[in-house]
Amino acid sequence: MKNYLKAVMVFLFAVVAVSGIVYLFQVAKPTTKDDEEEVLQADVEIRAFIRMQEIVFRVHPEKRHPDLHHWSTYADFTIENPSDGSTVYHWDAVLTDHTNGDGRIELDPTEVVNSGVYNILIKGRSHLSKRYEGIVLEDISETLDFTPYGDILAGDTHNSRDDFINSLDISTLIIQLGTGNYVCDLNQDSQVNSLDLSNQVYNIGKAGDTL
Repeated sequence: MKNYLKAVMVFLFAVVAVSGIVYLFQVAKPTTKDDEEEVLQADVEIRAFIRMQEIVFRVHPEKRHPDLHHWSTYADFTIENPSDGSTVYHWDAVLTDHTNGDGRIELDPTEVVNSGVYNILIKGRSHLSKRYEGIVLEDISETLDFTPYGDILAGDTHNSRDDFINSLDISTLIIQLGTGNYVCDLNQDSQVNSLDLSNQVYNIGKAGDTL
């Protein structure tokens, strides 16, 4: 009986030992060409985005005198997500140049604007807001020319900047007649006069676009 039990134990030990050796061989065996092809055929998903670093936009205020290379203003620039109407980013008082009306925004690392389609809202210092829809932003440095859409309308001179031209704006401009007040000098000829007043009256009752 003892010899029988001993034989059984030796047999079981041999089975376990052989199983272990087979397992180790399978785990340690070199990768075959078929294995490499299986890995190459596995689904791979890569996600990437372009983070914008600079936005240059061009906009022209209306009725400037002279009407060439005289486009400078302070423009508020807003990027909107068209899917839900939320504001992605907003910059106040971006100075545009005289020659072309270009404003330059340099994004810092915390201001992340991924490539995509957005709505843009621009408001000049004395001007009504103008909305531009379906604007594609896809490059690290993006240049946007809004002049083909028309000039931004002048006349919002009251301190409230309520984006609506009414009697408050007219009274504000009349008080500044004969001065060089920047806000009321709508055509930027260095003097607030009847030309600025007529430009403002022409736009009375008009309101700016909204997001």
